[in-house]
This record gives sequence, C-alpha cells and structure tokens, in this order.
Amino acid sequence: MQKHNFHCVFGFKQWQDCWTHFKSPTDFCALSAGELQHRGCPSSAIEAIQKPDFEYIKQILKWLQERRDHHLLTYNDSRYPPILKELPQPPPLLYVWGDPGYLAQPQFAIVGTRRPTLNAKRLAYYFAQQISQVGLVITSGLALGIDSAAHQSALANAAPTIAVLGSGIHPQNLHAKIDICEKISQIGAVISEFPLLLPPRPPHFPRRNRIISGLSLGV
Repeated sequence: MQKHNFHCVFGFKQWQDCWTHFKSPTDFCALSAGELQHRGCPSSAIEAIQKPDFEYIKQILKWLQERRDHHLLTYNDSRYPPILKELPQPPPLLYVWGDPGYLAQPQFAIVGTRRPTLNAKRLAYYFAQQISQVGLVITSGLALGIDSAAHQSALANAAPTIAVLGSGIHPQNLHAKIDICEKISQIGAVISEFPLLLPPRPPHFPRRNRIISGLSLGV
C-alpha cells in the first residue's frame, strides 16, 4: 500500500464519523488501532493513520504554497460545492487548481468518446459555446476528443470551465495537458479527489465521472 493513498483507503463513512463525533480529525486519529477497527476502518487506513507519510504531507504543503490558486477543500469547507454533498459518497477532499468559487456555480457537463468523428467534435464545440452563453459553466473530464472540445470551446469564448481529473493534480500526471490546465485555471478550475501524485488508473474514471455528474445540472 502507498501511504499517500490515505484518503482513498479511508472511506467516506470514516470521514463522516470523524466530523460527527469528534471535535477534530486529530482526535479521531488519536484512537487506538482497536478502536479504529471497531469503527469500521480498514487495516490500510489504520496503517495510514498510525504511520503517516510526512514526506508526502510536505509535498502537499509545498504544492499549496507554490501558487495562490492552489487549494485543498475539505467537506466542511465553506467553499465546498453544496450540490456535490448530495452524492451518496461525496469526496472528503478536493484538490483545486484555479478559483474554487466556480464550483458552486450552475454547471452543465459535456462528455464523450476519446475518438469522435470530426462532425461530433464540431457539435460538442457548438453545444459548449451555446450552453456557456446562457451562463452555465462547462464541466468535463479533460480527456481527448469530446471532453477537450468542450473545454476548448469554453476557453475560446472566455467562458468558465471545470476539468475533473482521474489522477492526482500534480504536474507530473498532466504531461501534454499542462498548457490547457493552465488556461482553465485562469478562468475556471481543475479539480481532483485523488492524492497529488497518484497516476491515472482505470478504476479512477468512474469515480471522476460521479463528480462530473454530481456537480452538474445536466449531462
């Protein structure tokens, strides 16, 4: 187990228990291994609590301090999008590169295949243009194809857009997408629930998709 996967192995039930019954996460983490196990914590989460990866914590703090538009929102943060709390298992943490204020604005999601026809890309671009002109933020997954066409349309029309990642938000995971992420961060936000350095993996994308749909009024 990688220790920096802490808030992946530590499920929403345990986070909710922490917020409901304890004054702070520090009090929760002070419980013994037996008490944590009794509260339903998996062994991987107990290990992450009792043997924290301080080097990884330093990396998070460094990332937050690098730029004023780097943010880490907890579930009880006033900037956490209220609509996302309606999910059965909302993400306990959200890494945000950009302006968190856009997360609370009305959004419409445009998603689709990574290998669209030319006509499909044009339609996605047109839909994003028209939808953004009525005041909705365009939300998508930053994948190649339809997702990218939707983001690019919003950017071309100086309209806000939100990109939800299936990986950690650290630059080492963004590669060729770093330029468009930079542009999105200036007029919207790039967000992820995954630890900063966690690379993209197939199981991450259904989790990413629930955030896209959870943030949006329509898809």
